[in-house]
Amino acid sequence: MSEQNESRPAVQSLDRAFQILRTFDLDHPARGVSEIARIVGLTPSTTHRLLTSLQENNLVRRTEDGRQFTLGSELMRLAQVARNTVKLTDLARPILTWLRDQTEETAALHIIDPTPGRIVIDQIESLQPLRRTYTDLGELIPLHQGAAGKVLLAHASEGLIELTLSRPLEKVTSRTLTDPVALRERLVSVHKKGYSLSVEERIVGVCTAAVPVMDHTGTVNTAISISGPASRVDRARMMSFLPYLRSGADDLSRELGARRKP
Repeated sequence: MSEQNESRPAVQSLDRAFQILRTFDLDHPARGVSEIARIVGLTPSTTHRLLTSLQENNLVRRTEDGRQFTLGSELMRLAQVARNTVKLTDLARPILTWLRDQTEETAALHIIDPTPGRIVIDQIESLQPLRRTYTDLGELIPLHQGAAGKVLLAHASEGLIELTLSRPLEKVTSRTLTDPVALRERLVSVHKKGYSLSVEERIVGVCTAAVPVMDHTGTVNTAISISGPASRVDRARMMSFLPYLRSGADDLSRELGARRKP
């Protein structure tokens, strides 16, 4: 028997073990053997054997009543290591590069700040001579200005939304939305649609489309966007960017541990 054939059962067991671990989420932190077996499509005896092995390695543990299993302490340790060593920009850069290549416009990564505001932490610039370039990387930008800010604000806590709307909303272009009532209505629409478009709302001559990115807790603290000059990027072209943006957001969300699409 070849080495590849000998290793296949072990690989299959690993695959099944990972499938079992993925059955746990925030809505279902604990599950019984029969329930897990049904979800992953294994027999209860095989599922119990794999759970026992996972338990011996502290990857799962029994609940206090002994009837169910939940995630173990070793996963918490590994998650902490991952959080301390994996940078968001490192995960996002290949996706931003792909977005730039697909759309030929500038792709950018944004994060929310509780002050409140948003910060552009990375960009992959368009290769076209006339292009959008973020000159304010790392600087705080008001959440009501631009597509990415509205995406982040639309998915923020009610407290952060109220804090933003209670403050003076600076008008930086003729298209900046500064009426709190109208802005709240826009946020509801952005949350429902899952994207935001900005037609020169923050910078004259720049149009942007943005979508949310979800992390392992199901929270949206990140957004990705595509921007270009208004002379080349109209509303119809921004709409054509959305399939690429959503695909990129799905990929980055999975990299961050999200179990469902944003």
